[in-house]
Amino acid sequence: MNLKWAFELPGSGAEIRAFVLIAVLGIVFQFFADFSNLWLIYDRDAVLSGQWWRLLTGNIVHINFAHLWLNLGAFLAILVVFPGKHGISRLLFYLISCGIAVTAGIQLFSSDIEWYSGLSGVLHGVFIIKAYDEWSVSKKLGGAMVGALGVKLGYEQLMGGSENVARLIGGPVAVDAHLFGAIGGFMVVLGLLVSGSKGQG
Repeated sequence: MNLKWAFELPGSGAEIRAFVLIAVLGIVFQFFADFSNLWLIYDRDAVLSGQWWRLLTGNIVHINFAHLWLNLGAFLAILVVFPGKHGISRLLFYLISCGIAVTAGIQLFSSDIEWYSGLSGVLHGVFIIKAYDEWSVSKKLGGAMVGALGVKLGYEQLMGGSENVARLIGGPVAVDAHLFGAIGGFMVVLGLLVSGSKGQG
């Protein structure tokens, strides 16, 4: 395969390639969970000691396989239901941006969270970016997507995360990560608006 072609290909096919890359990384890291939990999970004290890579890698590792499958399933559903025009390199940039927003937000504003792992925060940012894509076609749909996510985030901030999901993944739902991920998505959209980007590449 021509790697350059794969990274430049626009459209939903490229987005699925990005999904496959993230899925493979997540699965590999989960198979080597002892290493991942030691060196890759977001750990507040470790970040303060200089292990800055955890701000990114903490979004890729998961508590267990149930946690991983739940997040990958949600990610794939977003890409299938809202197929986009983003190339793989651009979508990966969005994922990285939202991921850093999640863990940096936790580091700066959620001092009660000592450890974090999972893709769910990033997915809330991706959902906002997809809402922006849909807005260009249907303002009603784009607005409804943002409104629905806003209701979900508000409920989580007031009531906390789902206990059923917490039991499934074997740990608490970090609702602040969802909020920070959505903020990261809004920041990406703001950048797109300022640059006038159409999402190719």
